[in-house]
Amino acid sequence: MASTSTQIENLSAAIESAWELSDFEETGSVTRAIAFRTAVRRLILITPRDIQKGGPAGERVAMDLAALAKLADDAKEFIRAASSNTNQFAHVDLTYFRE
Repeated sequence: MASTSTQIENLSAAIESAWELSDFEETGSVTRAIAFRTAVRRLILITPRDIQKGGPAGERVAMDLAALAKLADDAKEFIRAASSNTNQFAHVDLTYFRE
């Protein structure tokens, strides 16, 4: 029972972490995007593909792990785009600057 409880706690923590960090595009934060990508990868690792409770006539929940992987890829693309913008420099020529 403790093993199942720990798995549920880990899954809940990963979901909460991914949810909290999912605003990386709105905030423009590369740090949050990196943390979001890590949280989603952890979520993919510990999330079962489907869960069934109560036998054949019970409830069944299926998880779309490909959609989670797409979210991680989107974060990776955001990180790449944001990182490429930070390497640009503006060169200013003050030769004809007037006081």
